[in-house]
Amino acid sequence: MHYQRPRDVVRDHLSLQETTALLQTQAARMEQRKENTYRWQIAVRDLAILCATIATGRRIGGVCLWTVADVNCAASDIRVEREKGQKGRVLPLTEWAVAALDCYLTKVRPYLVSGDNVPHLFLNRTGDGLITRDALKWILKELLVETI
Repeated sequence: MHYQRPRDVVRDHLSLQETTALLQTQAARMEQRKENTYRWQIAVRDLAILCATIATGRRIGGVCLWTVADVNCAASDIRVEREKGQKGRVLPLTEWAVAALDCYLTKVRPYLVSGDNVPHLFLNRTGDGLITRDALKWILKELLVETI
């Protein structure tokens, strides 16, 4: 019989206070930018990413795969097609997450997208494909540095 050592529990989540600080820092970044500039648009996109991710508890890989068709702001929900091998489901969104997503979808995404038929919700910097896991990790890392 093989003995397995107990695994150390590593805290891999943020407290409510830390989460609030992250959202406030990103909102302040957005407010510091001149509206309708590229830097403002990216700040809005990043705030929408944070809000949707925090509101749904999704992992980075799942967030990258969301499409515009998955979001229903009127019903305050988002569809998750596949999750850890299980079939999809519909997740409710909080009012503040819907507000951030609606702002992104109506005021920003149309200007960031380049090309036709780009279904991805969160776009990369060139606007022709989905945002990558590495990009999301970089956004969070930069935000954590600024918040701390």
